[in-house]
Amino acid sequence: MTSVNRKLQETAKLLEIEKKHDLSLFKEKIAGESFKDQRRRGVLWFPVKVFETRFDAGERLIVKVQRHKEHLQAHSFQSGQLVNIFVAEKENLSENLSITGVVNSVADLEMIITINADEMPQWFDLDKIGVRQMFDDYTYREMEKALQYLIDSGEKRINQLKEIILCEKEAFFEHNYLIENHLLNTMQNKALNLVDAAKDIAIIHGPPGTGKTTTLINAVLHTLKKEKQVLVCAPSNAAVDLLVEKLVEKGSNVIRVGHPARIEDRILNRTIDYLISQHSDFAVLKKLKRELKNLQENAAKYKRNFGKEQREQRNEWYKQAKNVRDEINHLQFFITNSILNSAEVIATTLVGANHIYLRGKKFSTVFIDEASQGIEPATWIPIIKANRVIFAGDHHQLPPTIKSPEAAKNGLEISLFEKAIKKIIMQKLCSKSNIV
Repeated sequence: MTSVNRKLQETAKLLEIEKKHDLSLFKEKIAGESFKDQRRRGVLWFPVKVFETRFDAGERLIVKVQRHKEHLQAHSFQSGQLVNIFVAEKENLSENLSITGVVNSVADLEMIITINADEMPQWFDLDKIGVRQMFDDYTYREMEKALQYLIDSGEKRINQLKEIILCEKEAFFEHNYLIENHLLNTMQNKALNLVDAAKDIAIIHGPPGTGKTTTLINAVLHTLKKEKQVLVCAPSNAAVDLLVEKLVEKGSNVIRVGHPARIEDRILNRTIDYLISQHSDFAVLKKLKRELKNLQENAAKYKRNFGKEQREQRNEWYKQAKNVRDEINHLQFFITNSILNSAEVIATTLVGANHIYLRGKKFSTVFIDEASQGIEPATWIPIIKANRVIFAGDHHQLPPTIKSPEAAKNGLEISLFEKAIKKIIMQKLCSKSNIV
C-alpha cells in the first residue's frame, strides 16, 4: 500500500470514531426516555398541530407546525436538521404514519419543515402528532464513500492530486502573462495570477478581512473566460449562499444545488429545484406524475380474493405505470441536465457535491472557500470531481468541528487545507499563497 493510501486509511478510521461518538451522543438524548424527558432535553416537540401547508417555488411541500404553550421548553432544533414527523399512541410511534423532513426555520412555538412527499399525508389532521430530531448519517456515508474511492481509485488524475496534497509531489505552475484587475490590490492580483498559473492546486491564504472571498470571486470570473463551467463549494450552506449572491451580483449564471430547506430564501430562485419548476417541460412532468399516481392507486385496489379478469386489469395498470415511470425518469433527466449544462457556476456544500444531480459530472476546476473549516473527508468529495483545486481559507482561524476528543486529538481536526499548506509550504505555493 502506498504512503498516501495509508494516510487516507488512517483518516477513515478517525472518521469511524467520530461517527460512533456522534451517534452515541444522539442516542443518549433519546434512549429509554419518555416524551416528557425528550421534550425537556429539547429533541422532541409533542404534541404539535399542523396548521399550514403549502408548496414552495420549487414545488416542495412545506408544513408549519405549532407546539403547545405549556411545552415551551428550550430546544435544540435548528435550520437544516433532519426530523421525523409522526403519529404516536401511548408514546409508541406508528411506522406507517410517519415521514421525514428538513427544518427550514424554527422559533419558540412554530417550526417550518420541508417534508419528503409530493402531497400532504392524510393523517396530518390527526391528534398526537410529534416532531423529533433524527440522526442524519448521510454526511458520514458520503465521506466514507469518498475516502474508499480515493484509496481504491486507479484514476491517474486523482492519484496525482492525492500525492500533491498529502505527500511530496510538487505542484506545477505555468505562467503565461500578468493579469491586472483594477478592482484588486497588489496582493490580490498576485493571488489571481497564482490561480491562473496553477495546473494542480493553488491556495489563497490570509486572515479575516483581507479579501480572500473577493479574490476567490474574481478568480472564478477569470477562470470562466477559459472554462465553460466551474464548481464552487464551501463547508457550510451559509458560506455557499454568500458565494452565490456575490457571483450573481457579478452577472454569473449560477445554480445552487442542495436541499431548499437549507438554502437562504433570498437565493431560492437560483436553486435547481426552482429552475426545474420553471422549465418549459415541467407541466408535462407534473401531468405524468398525476397519471402515475392514478395508475398506482387503481392497481392497489386489488389486494386479495380477485379473479382472472381483475388480475389481468391490475397487471395492465402496473404495466402502464412502469411505462409512465420510465417517461418521468427520462424527462426529469433531460430537464435537470439541460439546466445544469447551461450554468457557468454550480454551487454547493462539500458533501452536496455528490448530490444525485451531480453524480458523474466532472469539472476542470473546483473552488473551495472557507476550506480550513472543512473536515478532510468532506473536502475530498468535490476534489474527486475536478482536474485542479483552488483553496481559500485561513488555518489559523476556526478548525473543522469535531465532536470526538479522540478523533480530534489524533488528527481529524486538521483540515485538508492545513495539510496542503504544510506539504507545499517549501514549494512554489509558499511565497505565492499568503496573499491577502
